[in-house]
Amino acid sequence: MKPTVVIRYCLLLVVVVLVMSSCKKSGSTPANLIGTWNEPANPAGYSRSVSFAADGNFTAMFISSPRPNGAGGVYAGNITIYKGTFSVKRDSLITHISTMSAQEDAGTAVVTPSTQKLFEYATYKVNNNQLTINYTTYPADAPMPTQVNYTRAVSN
Repeated sequence: MKPTVVIRYCLLLVVVVLVMSSCKKSGSTPANLIGTWNEPANPAGYSRSVSFAADGNFTAMFISSPRPNGAGGVYAGNITIYKGTFSVKRDSLITHISTMSAQEDAGTAVVTPSTQKLFEYATYKVNNNQLTINYTTYPADAPMPTQVNYTRAVSN
């Protein structure tokens, strides 16, 4: 075999090895994201929590507390539960809601399928027991950058 052919094969082998080693492995969920996260109490009586499981599923619960309804009674509040799957790519958090359960004023929960995202265009950062998610919301007409901070729930 001619030396130039051997050199070409060696260079081709080096390129193939470099390309293969630069491919990021997918499908792994960072261990520091797994668990239940709670948003600090809101004075308006609104609370949120989100749980990420190692199998790629998540559950998010949004609760509004009871309050006067203006007619002398008490509005019992509502609970909305989102369930779906999530994946992580570098610092991006991709969520896909599969079902939404809504219960208003202590009535019967209504479960509906969904194809929405929980956090649109989201990035996340875990620092000790704090989870920060930056995402886009759409109030009124224009997209708006939004940030939510969660604290890791302490297990008993």
